[in-house]
Amino acid sequence: MTQRFLTRSAAAALAAFVLAPLAPQPLVSAAFALTEDGASPTARVQLTIEGYDNRDGHIWIGVYASEADWDAGEEAFAGSKAFNGEPLVAEFELDAGEYAIRLFHDEDADGDFDTGMFGIPAERYGFSNGVRPRFRGARWDEAVFTLEAGATHAETIDLQGAMD
Repeated sequence: MTQRFLTRSAAAALAAFVLAPLAPQPLVSAAFALTEDGASPTARVQLTIEGYDNRDGHIWIGVYASEADWDAGEEAFAGSKAFNGEPLVAEFELDAGEYAIRLFHDEDADGDFDTGMFGIPAERYGFSNGVRPRFRGARWDEAVFTLEAGATHAETIDLQGAMD
């Protein structure tokens, strides 16, 4: 069984920016580099991702701009990051505001978050704010953080699951 993490638009965006393994690279494309009113992004996110068992596939990252989007699985921004060293670092720019992140190690690079029997994750995953819920995914209120204009939000996400 697999659980789809990617929406159709996110799958298209994912295909548009599978990145070369150079450290670190922005996870932005021209489509995401401008806001709706044409202004440039004003804040940077720097993720350090640890806890992966191997370098197969890539890390898929989904960024959500509201609780409704989080619950619906509608990413404001999505992309993948190839392995480029130890630890894996991903950087990208967003407008100031509230966001939450979910990511997973897509070991087989199929764009799906693979699960096994009873929906138990077969691939490692993580959430912003280091949320590590048991027997469920993170809620928006646990994973949300605020990006201030001109600031950098840096955090380390330690992957969990898949026989943790």
